[in-house]
Amino acid sequence: MKIEEYRTLQKQSPLERELETQLVRAGLAFEKQFRFAPLRKWQSDFYLAHYAVLIECDGAVWSRGKTGHNSGTGIAKGYERCNEAQILGYKMLRFEGKAIKSGEALLMILRACKIGEHKGGHSR
Repeated sequence: MKIEEYRTLQKQSPLERELETQLVRAGLAFEKQFRFAPLRKWQSDFYLAHYAVLIECDGAVWSRGKTGHNSGTGIAKGYERCNEAQILGYKMLRFEGKAIKSGEALLMILRACKIGEHKGGHSR
């Protein structure tokens, strides 16, 4: 194992490790900790380059914290980050723990990549 891989593994949350296992089993190629905004330090937990899909694992969604990602400032910065990703042409998907653990997140990722999707669609 390379030192960079070891450091990335140390930084991963249990949810990220769970989703990574699911992505590998699904046969999806991805990059971890992908910096998507060149002028900012923003990065996503996973990036599926072939589909331009960024994936975020949001762990402490139900906590009542007044700091970090769940504070008002953190939420506003999250909006800015997500909007910038969209402007740059990415699809950004964010999942909380229950969706990752149940497999719902993987199903949505496959839909975003249009893998295994039926051709029905919806009308506008």
